[in-house]
Amino acid sequence: MSTNTRVALCAAVILLASACGADDGNANGGGGEFVFNNQLFSNTQLLSPAASGDMHAPSFSWPATGERHVVCAVFRKRIAVRQDRIENEDDMVWVWHSGMRRGREGNVRWDDGRPGPSSTDPPRSLPAGTYYWALWTLDVAGNPLGSSRELTMNVP
Repeated sequence: MSTNTRVALCAAVILLASACGADDGNANGGGGEFVFNNQLFSNTQLLSPAASGDMHAPSFSWPATGERHVVCAVFRKRIAVRQDRIENEDDMVWVWHSGMRRGREGNVRWDDGRPGPSSTDPPRSLPAGTYYWALWTLDVAGNPLGSSRELTMNVP
């Protein structure tokens, strides 16, 4: 199996094994604000990521977890989950995962990610709007070990 195929397969497994418990409140208007919402996975270690730099192409950072499977993703709509699966993968506008071999766990630039889990295209800058993003880790079986809260990012 080629490296690209393994990376795409890993990303698909990670996304399919993901869960979220975000509520519909707490979205906050205004330019360049980040709003914390509910933690994605209950009963997991709470991760504390941050975004910085240009809001149209932010960088993401967090204390390195040392876990093998780490994912950071940005969605155009709130992250929707049903039966422990992300339902709105089509709303993903950017993703980075540890299998990409770009960036490093704990410090990822916008250009290190891709527009989707199996895409090889470079990411485009975010147009003005509200976006939702999160960070999570999984064990080798796809079970969540840690997760951030769903964060809201308002791009002016």
